[in-house]
Order: sequence, then C-alpha cells, then structure tokens
Amino acid sequence: MGKTSLNAIFAHPIIEAMNPYVHNFTAVRWLSNDLNPYSAIQIGAGIAFMNNISHLKEVVAFGMMKEDYQNGRYNGIDTLVVPSINDNIAQATAILAPAFGIERVQSVAPGEKASRPMRGSLFFDQYSHPGNAHIHEECTGPQLLRSAGTIGMIVVVLDSGGTAIGLSRYLKTACTDTIVLGVRPGRNESIPGAQNAEQMKRSGTLPYEPMIDEIVEVGFGEAIFGMHKISKKVYPNPGLSSGMAYMGMMKCLRLSPDMREVLFGRRVIFVCPDRSPPRL
Repeated sequence: MGKTSLNAIFAHPIIEAMNPYVHNFTAVRWLSNDLNPYSAIQIGAGIAFMNNISHLKEVVAFGMMKEDYQNGRYNGIDTLVVPSINDNIAQATAILAPAFGIERVQSVAPGEKASRPMRGSLFFDQYSHPGNAHIHEECTGPQLLRSAGTIGMIVVVLDSGGTAIGLSRYLKTACTDTIVLGVRPGRNESIPGAQNAEQMKRSGTLPYEPMIDEIVEVGFGEAIFGMHKISKKVYPNPGLSSGMAYMGMMKCLRLSPDMREVLFGRRVIFVCPDRSPPRL
C-alpha cells in the first residue's frame, strides 16, 4: 500500500459520504412523557447513525484507520485482521478498507491473534486502539453536545470502552460536571454489541474505568424490551444496544433518588449506537 494519498482517501466516495468530521451523524430525539416519567429531567435519545452512517462502529473504524494511515502503519499491508464479537466492527472495516487501499478484511474471534497471516497483515483491534476513543472525543462528543445544548448525564453501552473514554474526555472538559453512566450486560448475560465485566477483562479493553462515574447492568430481555419500546416513538428506529442504554438509564434513575436530585432540571442523553432491523 502506501501510495494512496490522504487527499485521495478523503475524496473516495465512501469516505466523502460518511466523513464524521464533515457530516453531522448525530441527532437528539427528546422523549415524550410515556417514555420519560421524570418531568423534572429532560431525556433524549442521542441517535448516532445519521447521514449515511449505519451504526457507530463505522465512525470507530474510520477513526482507527485514519490514525493508522497517518502513522504509516499501512505501508506494505493488504489485509486487516479484525477481532469481532459481533459483525458491526468487521463490517464497518470491510466497507471502509478500499478507501485506504486495503484489499482484504479477515474477521476472527477476540484473542485469536495467532491465526492471522503474518506477511502483509495488520491486527486491527478496537479493544486496544487509541483511535477508537480519539474519534469519539473529536467528533461524537462535540456533535452530541451541539445537538443537546447541555448534557448533565451521558449514558453509554460498554463494549470496547472507546465510546465511554472519548465522550468522557470531551464532555467533562466542555461541561465539567457531566456524569458518565456505563451500561453493560449482567453476569452470564450475552448481548450483541456489549460485553459484561468478565468479557471486558478477557478482551483487554481500553482503560475505561477511570472515565466512568456509575455502572448499571441489564439483561438481554430488558434490552429487547427497551429496543421495542423506544422504536415505537423514536425515528430512525434504534436497535438492541440502544434499547440497552435506555433501560440502563431508566434503572439508574429509578433506583437512585440522589441521582434524580442531582439531575433535576438537567438533560440526560443515552447514546443510540445502532438501528433496529427493518420491520416487514
């Protein structure tokens, strides 16, 4: 590789259509009373898949690939090996790879580094790549804040930890007192697009713990329920991870009178990173 210029990458039709530095890919949908029982707190769904973005992992893949290219890591590389619990990050990488001159994308289970071909390949790991957090700090955070105006609490589903780190860095600087709530599956629960505490330890995620103020756990059934509930009122229709974020936020507010008091008169945004499957 190494012959594709940065200008050519940004002019590629795929990047031109989705470039998160240029296009607004977020929008806030404020919830009605039937989804928000707390009249003193304004709650919004932070839709993060607008304007040619299918899901937030496309923004993550772009940020990681841009940093790799700028650091010269793609010289002589024609294959990216992507550890992926679900298909979103691998799918996003495959969509964007041609713009960066990458010919092949191979998806493997997390921890399978030994299986990757040695010559001409690069391990493309969202669980350790700093570009994962940087793109959220540079793009997702500013866009959400512009859309919301102010953010008293941001709610993020935990997977690689990159979204939580990037949003926390940006919002705690811009707003100083923004609370960051992480939502993850409970013990022995498996939810696509998220990891429970044990899974996060095994996959060696980015150092998200210092950036999180509170963590709430939800189950698969709760996430499904939340997805169906918000999809009836929010468009574009959010998906499973989004329903998980909504239910974690509601659980936190329901169980913590102190949190409700802190957020009195303020705005809460739960990040919706994915859209729901089309309904026929």
